[in-house]
Amino acid sequence: MPPILLFAFWLTIVVLLGWYCMEDLAGRRPALGLILSGLLISFCLQQVWPPSKKIPLGLDLRGGSSFLIKLVHLPGQLYGAASKTSGKYLTESTPRAGRG
Repeated sequence: MPPILLFAFWLTIVVLLGWYCMEDLAGRRPALGLILSGLLISFCLQQVWPPSKKIPLGLDLRGGSSFLIKLVHLPGQLYGAASKTSGKYLTESTPRAGRG
């Protein structure tokens, strides 16, 4: 949606919300509330429909990768702040079959 249309839509929502809050007639308030609710729901649906094109897939659904971390302990070696190397890290990236 172009930015100018998005701005106009939200400006209309703000105006209708102000009118809803200031309306004294009992017959108009439910109608304005229904219009506001319908506009907001339709906007939300428009932003995410169709889901496959609008919502980006996460790393797990695109194929992802897995990591194997292995600590190697050497006898007599200190751990924590006293030691600069507390282990050897092996990483391996393995792509999985993604969903297209």
